[in-house]
Amino acid sequence: MNNSSLRPAGQRYPVCKTYAPADTNQIKTNYGIQWNYPEPDIKIYTIRGGREICKNNQCATSSDPVAAELYKTVKKVYEFFENIFNFRGIDGKGKIAKLYINWQEHNAQWSCSSETINEVCQFKFNNTFAVTEEVVAHEYFHAIMNGRLTYKGQSGALDESLADVFGIAFKHWSIDKEILENDNNYQLKRQELNDHKTQLLKHQGSNNHEIQELNDYKNQLIRQQESNNREIQQINQEVINIRKIRTTNNREIQELNKRGFLTLAQHESNNRETQLLKRKTQLLEQQKLNKREVKRIDREMLNISKIQDLNEHKLQLLKPQELDNSKIWLITGQILVNRKTWWIGNLRDLSIPSTMERNYKQDLDEDKQDLPRYDEENDYGYVHDNSCIPSHAFYLACQSGSGRTWGIIAQIWFRASQNRTLENNETFETFAHRTIEVAKEFEMADIVHQAWSSVGVLSTISDNIVYDEKSEEDQFQSPEYKHVGF
Repeated sequence: MNNSSLRPAGQRYPVCKTYAPADTNQIKTNYGIQWNYPEPDIKIYTIRGGREICKNNQCATSSDPVAAELYKTVKKVYEFFENIFNFRGIDGKGKIAKLYINWQEHNAQWSCSSETINEVCQFKFNNTFAVTEEVVAHEYFHAIMNGRLTYKGQSGALDESLADVFGIAFKHWSIDKEILENDNNYQLKRQELNDHKTQLLKHQGSNNHEIQELNDYKNQLIRQQESNNREIQQINQEVINIRKIRTTNNREIQELNKRGFLTLAQHESNNRETQLLKRKTQLLEQQKLNKREVKRIDREMLNISKIQDLNEHKLQLLKPQELDNSKIWLITGQILVNRKTWWIGNLRDLSIPSTMERNYKQDLDEDKQDLPRYDEENDYGYVHDNSCIPSHAFYLACQSGSGRTWGIIAQIWFRASQNRTLENNETFETFAHRTIEVAKEFEMADIVHQAWSSVGVLSTISDNIVYDEKSEEDQFQSPEYKHVGF
């Protein structure tokens, strides 16, 4: 392949639309080195006036949510490259350049006018991209490369592809981090969750039994209420009858009372009425108590029902969460920061390179019409469009690992990118051969070769490629390395 810029046209090269299985059991490799690393020196500024917002640990508790999130992500990316690739900071010696947020352009960018990292080098982020982890990792790798690849044509597309590849590799690593660090802790945590689930199920069974007992008690109270009502009615009727008899014998009673005598019947009548009225009072009081008790039971049953609903929710949370494999290879974003949702759309998908035929900026927030827009027609030889070709080769290599993980393929790509013989005008083909050479150490040369062949880079037939001579015209970069953006 010559050094002309490549632009994919339709389905001119094979496209694989299957997604990598996120099988965490496969993540047991000997790549990467684990050790205690020093804290990186991180300083975050606002691009408006250059004011320092925070530095180092201050950023973790910064009142600026974007700065706090960016600090957290940069620390994670720093850890990723050190632990997995034995590469500290952006210069291999632990250096982290200044980070600027509040950039008005809907973009993210690394810029440096020096071959060595110094005070003039900087990251710039629109706040949307500053809180998107794979975008931060993408720019971080641009800083690692720092202009080693000429930013136009194939070398420029390769530069963009490598940034995407390691942005996605970081995304994989973030998801698998707990298992990579300590599988025993993961198993212990899973056992704790299972024990908790068992306790919840037992508690739920106990609650069901308690609800049944309360229902039985409530029904008993209701039956007692009905019995009391009948007895009260009988008492009322008997009292009425007693009073009728008393009225009928009223004259006799009055005469006897005058003489100071009461008939035995009168004594019995009075005693009976007193007893009945007393019983009625007791029943009415019991009715009040029963009503209060029924209300209490209803409240308790409602509380138990709420607890059951809560336990059901907890059980759902304890179920293993399915990973959406359709997003694992996608550089995208919809993030919540400080209760505000930022949408950055779908930018590039390593698994489906045909998505690059459309304008990758179309998914950005259409309401941001006032923000500066990147001129895609001056893309240094369509470096963003054509980056999908080597990126898809990386994806295919990860798919063909027969149980091996993305981590080994990322090791191969990283070593190839850091080779001292890497040329400024590196082509897809020369870089492909570099990866194949490194892959021999892992006994994966055939897999990597097949991946590059599948996207047409190592094909001897040019049917898969459309050359665009216009893309090379007037596409020159300034002495300062400043990739046009994400």
